[in-house]
Amino acid sequence: MKYVLILSILLMSSFYQDTGMTQVTENDFIDTHPAILIDSTNRLWVVWTSQRDRNWDIYYRIRENEQWGDEMRLTTDPDSDFQPCLVEDTHGVIWVFWSSTREGIAHIFCKRFTGETWTEAEQLTYTSWNKDPAALIDSNGHILLTWIKYYSIWYKTYDGTWGKEYQISYQWADDWDPELGLDASGRIWLTWTAYGMIPYEIYTGEWTEKPPVLSDRAVRSYGPGMAIKGNDVIVFWFTDEGLVYRQYTGEWQPIEWFPIDQEKVEYPAVCYGEDGTLYLAWCGSDGSRAKTREIYLVALKERGSTHIDNR
Repeated sequence: MKYVLILSILLMSSFYQDTGMTQVTENDFIDTHPAILIDSTNRLWVVWTSQRDRNWDIYYRIRENEQWGDEMRLTTDPDSDFQPCLVEDTHGVIWVFWSSTREGIAHIFCKRFTGETWTEAEQLTYTSWNKDPAALIDSNGHILLTWIKYYSIWYKTYDGTWGKEYQISYQWADDWDPELGLDASGRIWLTWTAYGMIPYEIYTGEWTEKPPVLSDRAVRSYGPGMAIKGNDVIVFWFTDEGLVYRQYTGEWQPIEWFPIDQEKVEYPAVCYGEDGTLYLAWCGSDGSRAKTREIYLVALKERGSTHIDNR
């Protein structure tokens, strides 16, 4: 496990402070699109896409009791598997969703980890092409799954069986990278990429026809990651200049930069731990090896608190 200290993160983010970051992957391949989760036993899961042997597959690592386990490969199909997300259901089962071209066109698949073994891959979509899954456990304990079908956002739910598919976005074309969150009031938050902007919606019984935009319309923005603590929301996304974030605490605060001294910093993923620690992962390059990308992770605390990340 490589440990890296980047002081620019510590000094320049106005809302969170940090002491260092952990490099989760270290190889000569392209690792991208991380997703992270703190499960009910306080294990930290990091799952991502890696391009190896001219193919994309899903890999993951687990940190338990402050120790990182070995890198594990989740998919082995000769066709591409990419863009994973994961949730833990009310029974403690870990679900990983991703896109795969194993049927000749991209569809959504999933696997479940019951504590000892993974289930076989299950196909969840069958028409058109389908990419970019995102999922959460709603206030009823059901899985809400969203994804992109032919440039629009669709969803369906799982309550023991999968329900019908429904379309969410109609007003926006070229939608990508949906991200979901659930607040303490039971409201579902949705954000995504659209035409280089980051719009969002709050679902309280129906979806908004003309959603507002979080990002600066003059700055091309992509790949949001969202975390919710109580009714407070934080959304990270990346621009051509690096990572930015915006926080909702009853109203939206100004956009702030999160400087990282790396090249090609993209696809942030965020989640809160039980103690209020915010975990942020992304893919980037330190420039030491050409044409490689790695997954990095940092644990953050609000300013005014103390946290030492020795991982």
